[in-house]
Amino acid sequence: MRFATGLGDFRGSPVGSCLAGRTFVHFCHSPTLWGLVLFGRPDREDAAALARSLSLELEDGVAPHACYVDARHLSGADPDAFGELVTVYRRGLTRAAAVYTRLALVIPTGVEGAIVAGFYGELGPPFPLHVSADASAALAWLAAPGALDDQLMAILSDRLGAPPIVTNLKRLILAEDTASPEQLARALGMSQRTLQRRLRDAGTSLERETSRARVEAAKKRLIETDTPITTIALDLGFATSQHFSRQFRALVGVTPSEWRARR
Repeated sequence: MRFATGLGDFRGSPVGSCLAGRTFVHFCHSPTLWGLVLFGRPDREDAAALARSLSLELEDGVAPHACYVDARHLSGADPDAFGELVTVYRRGLTRAAAVYTRLALVIPTGVEGAIVAGFYGELGPPFPLHVSADASAALAWLAAPGALDDQLMAILSDRLGAPPIVTNLKRLILAEDTASPEQLARALGMSQRTLQRRLRDAGTSLERETSRARVEAAKKRLIETDTPITTIALDLGFATSQHFSRQFRALVGVTPSEWRARR
């Protein structure tokens, strides 16, 4: 998929192109399928940029089409950004009813998922809506090629600097530090075997990413609190303070006590 150089370029040749913003990728797979991938924590400025891009789908001459929205990679919701999108959505609802044939929405877990689902549900879209945490099921409902998800994840990796599976897993581990591998995989909408395979393809593993996420959380607590190191280790799921120190040193290069003292 080609990266458009700007809004004008995307408008002039949308099919097979995508427009990337700070927290979104807006794409046109074909005249009958447009879509959007959201990530990070969009603010009001991001929402305004997204609204300008989405308006291209509602212009005269654009063929009726299905829409795919993947919000699995959101890490937060800014109230101002949400309000901006609600305003834009309501303003274009009449035109959207004539253009969108159906919309498939892939939601993240937790609060972000409830907000995204509520956004569409509360405003009552005048077209068929499918809500799921499973990208494959959403694409199948749209009769879209399943390979599209891999293509979009490659684009997102380019934007994030890391495979989305790694970014999303880290977010989940930090939010649910006691979750089992099976629970983490389920929250990501896949089997444990698929999660392990995708992490292996990304050059990492569940054990490695769990350690990295917990060490990042430990660094924050070591700086911001006076909590004893043993307490931090146990709170973050390490079996012993010695195990924590070994993992910390392997990733950071110094022990937790040395790292805290230097800061």
